[in-house]
Amino acid sequence: MAEHTNSLNVEADQCVINARLDRLESSLEGISRAMDSLTRSVDRLLLAQAIGVSGSGPDAQIPAPSPSFCHHQQERLTKDQEEKEHENNEEAYVIQKKKEEAHLYTIIKVARDEDLAQQIGRDIYFDLVDHDKVKCFHVKKKMPFIHFKDEVAKEFGIPVQFMRFWLWAKRENFTYRPHRPVTLLEETQSVWQLRKVSNKVHNAELKLFLEVELGPDLRPIAPPEKTKDDILLFFKLYDPEKEELRYVGRLFVKGSGKPSEILTKLNEMAGNHPEEEIALFEEIKFEPCVMCDPINMELSYSGNQLEDGDIICFQKVIRLPDVPSYLTYLHKHRVSFIGAQLKQCVCLPHV
Repeated sequence: MAEHTNSLNVEADQCVINARLDRLESSLEGISRAMDSLTRSVDRLLLAQAIGVSGSGPDAQIPAPSPSFCHHQQERLTKDQEEKEHENNEEAYVIQKKKEEAHLYTIIKVARDEDLAQQIGRDIYFDLVDHDKVKCFHVKKKMPFIHFKDEVAKEFGIPVQFMRFWLWAKRENFTYRPHRPVTLLEETQSVWQLRKVSNKVHNAELKLFLEVELGPDLRPIAPPEKTKDDILLFFKLYDPEKEELRYVGRLFVKGSGKPSEILTKLNEMAGNHPEEEIALFEEIKFEPCVMCDPINMELSYSGNQLEDGDIICFQKVIRLPDVPSYLTYLHKHRVSFIGAQLKQCVCLPHV
């Protein structure tokens, strides 16, 4: 019975709402008609004023426009049309000129740490960055690279002396990683010459990674000198509890060093306790299948075959990830504990 009453109440409310909507729609139509009538009256008034007729009521007699008025209107229409054609011609000229000069320009895409942090775990998960979503510069091919650096400095607000650019390279496993820094000699060349060096295929784009080091006060500082033994590695943090992956930064390491030497630093980058136990994996490829191999902590970076641009993913070690491992742990410790107790009991002297 209560359900039937509620149903009737809902239907009644719906009827009231529909009636109000109908009245509102009717009112809006009335307002629209009134606005149309007002617009026509204003038009008649303006026309009457233009040709010198008094009165603006609906009964006002509007004589035929004089020849001078028609001539004025025609001149105005002609002028408007000429201005519009001029604008269209200018726009067409600009477009045509861009097409004719397109071969004189090239596109440079600059990726930064900010792009990696923004994209990894949101837009992408494999590799480092989607180059279609980074800052693009449209510059002349003949522009010296040192002048291009000035353009980048203006765009990002970073002094030129604190910037170091890296060339990207496509690897045999179809991944795309920063390969090596741009040399001082290459910086004296044109951007087009640099593109030909970095890109073996016919592609008008030049892709760069901008390295900017920050000091303790988070202000840019000069990049460290890079030797042959130095390796630039990128790090992603995986949270197994949240099932999230994110970019946490990059580090220079010595090829002769060992991954175990940077565990404290990685915990700091991740916001973990300094002594947190973590596991490291190298992200190798994702096509045609995913390959992410564990890293041997006791081998050197060179022994792990790591090189510039490689990606290391790391996570907290889950000591007892499932029920069997937990029960096995309890069993071993319980047996050890009971064994210790029995041994202690046996060793007790007789009273």
